Amino acid sequence: MIPKESCRLIIDYAKSLGFSDVRITPALLPTEYDKTFEEWIDKGFHADMHYLSNRVLNNVTISDLLKNTKSVIILALNYYQQEEMGNLSGGQISRYAVSRDYHKIIKKKLKQVCSYIGHEFSGETRAFVDTGPLLEKAFAETSGIGYIGKNGCLITEEYGSWVFLSVILTSLELPQELLPIKISCGRCTRCLDACPTDAINLNKTIDARKCISYLTIENKSSIRDDLKDKMSNWIFGCDICQEVCPHNTRAVPTRDNEFKTTRFNDRYISLGDILKIKTDEEFLGKFAGTPIMRAKRRGLIRNACVAAGNSGDQNLIPLLENVSNTDDSMLKDHALWALDKLKSKW
Repeated sequence: MIPKESCRLIIDYAKSLGFSDVRITPALLPTEYDKTFEEWIDKGFHADMHYLSNRVLNNVTISDLLKNTKSVIILALNYYQQEEMGNLSGGQISRYAVSRDYHKIIKKKLKQVCSYIGHEFSGETRAFVDTGPLLEKAFAETSGIGYIGKNGCLITEEYGSWVFLSVILTSLELPQELLPIKISCGRCTRCLDACPTDAINLNKTIDARKCISYLTIENKSSIRDDLKDKMSNWIFGCDICQEVCPHNTRAVPTRDNEFKTTRFNDRYISLGDILKIKTDEEFLGKFAGTPIMRAKRRGLIRNACVAAGNSGDQNLIPLLENVSNTDDSMLKDHALWALDKLKSKW
């Protein structure tokens, strides 16, 4: 067992790189988390994210990721930024998407922490940020860094749910200082009530097949007609269940300079500018280095068609007509849906 003083050095070093909170937890999770995850998969709530179901099918364990893993280091990074109420028209993107891709920012920091652990304590490490078959939120909850709320988000006492989670597995046996979590959802159901597609389940999980974040990012196929009307102007992600959460009223702006630097003036991007994109090169020129790359050109234009249909903006009709003439059947269908909706309001 590494002495507490040495463990504190690791935590302090990670915080010096910009991590907002760092906690330690044992490598073995209580069985309830795996059970909930497996039931979620069995019900098909993971949609087309087959990499998640493969974790169950292949019986992946933490020792498959790093042999002799004894401890898990959970790192949270606050990304919240205070918004200036400017242009509120156009396609809306999630708060985190206005900055450089968080994977790139956090991976660099994790690499430094891993190097520090290897150099100072000869510990083996392996780091993940949304890239490995790990139940990050489960480890975060057992570490005491926060708790899983009714909206499925990890909620912290100091930053609410506006945090990115990352994980470092290590062969070091690190002591855990478990501090009691003093917050809870109680009887509050604001997130469930506010979700326009009823994607939030009662057991703190999400039905990805209905979730706007999934539909606009991970989903690579068509969006169901019965969901399009409910998606409003969201074109990348969705923050509704977080925006209504009372715990997020105490959010504080991030101190990390890389997240303070934004690529967009606000969270609303011109739908016309997106519908005009004709090539992958044009898409790359506008969004390279941002999380929006995850949706790819086809996905973003598909999302913009849905938002255009919901916008009531007749000026977008010529651009939608151009998209409807494409050979891409998915984009054609979504553009025709939007045109039907806009023209029905004439």
